[in-house]
Amino acid sequence: VDFTRARNPILGSFLALGNLVHLSEEKLEIGFDKDSFHYERMLERENRSQLESICHEYLQKKTKVVISPLSPEIGLKERGVLPKEEATRTPLKRPFEKREEENPIIQEALRLFNGKIVEG
Repeated sequence: VDFTRARNPILGSFLALGNLVHLSEEKLEIGFDKDSFHYERMLERENRSQLESICHEYLQKKTKVVISPLSPEIGLKERGVLPKEEATRTPLKRPFEKREEENPIIQEALRLFNGKIVEG
């Protein structure tokens, strides 16, 4: 968020209200409340294009950015994001391997969203 905010303060402020939904080598998916102002702005082609450019600059690789709606019916848990209290008591299906913890994309996502890896 800080890197994005330094390049584009408005885009960074929108991004700060998003939730990490999915992260892989090829794709970064960020969810926003379905009917929110921030979701609507992030769907705009220009904003998405700028965010992809900023991600490319930071990660030094092409990463597809996907903006997804988070509706009350879907909920964060079903989108793969656990509430904080559940994340600390729910064991992972498999522990993270050292190489995954050192992955720069994972490290940046953890930093951007003030996250942490929780092992069961």
